[in-house]
Amino acid sequence: MDTVARPGTPVHVNFTKWDGRQHWQSDGLLLGEDEYGVWVGFSADSEFYRPGKRVTAKRDHTLLFPRDEGWVGRLYDTAPEGLIRYYIDLSSVPVWTSVDVGLEVSMIDFDLDVVERGGQAPYIDDEDEFLDHQRLFGYPDEVVAQVRKDADGLLADVQAGRAPFRQDVVRRWVDALRNLG
Repeated sequence: MDTVARPGTPVHVNFTKWDGRQHWQSDGLLLGEDEYGVWVGFSADSEFYRPGKRVTAKRDHTLLFPRDEGWVGRLYDTAPEGLIRYYIDLSSVPVWTSVDVGLEVSMIDFDLDVVERGGQAPYIDDEDEFLDHQRLFGYPDEVVAQVRKDADGLLADVQAGRAPFRQDVVRRWVDALRNLG
């Protein structure tokens, strides 16, 4: 992130699709940066919305935005049986900008997700959507190859428990969110 900001700064998260239409949007608070990227926190009552759908978070969690990689990780410090522990969206590299109320981070969602739920093995989700959108949007071959490679690498990292996909790393940032209040 090239923009200087303090913990607690509002961050608007702006996912779009390849054709520019709005996808998931949300508003969180900047927590800080470490060797893995920029961390943004969301309290249990945060809203996430896209055209035609709105959901409210049920647990405190973080989004991790790596500096130079095409993915965004929704990471929880606990994962009861069946609930999401890690939800990693494959995307373009996040771009940060200053806005009137704080910061905005924008990226293109490339459909594939790496998901781990409490008590279950991690997996790659939305393969069908990725194939459909390759035809619909005409993703360039190099984008398709990079997204596929990144998804496979992230799945291996989650399976192996490599940081930042470890509970001690995530817990530190969820605790930072709780300490902002």
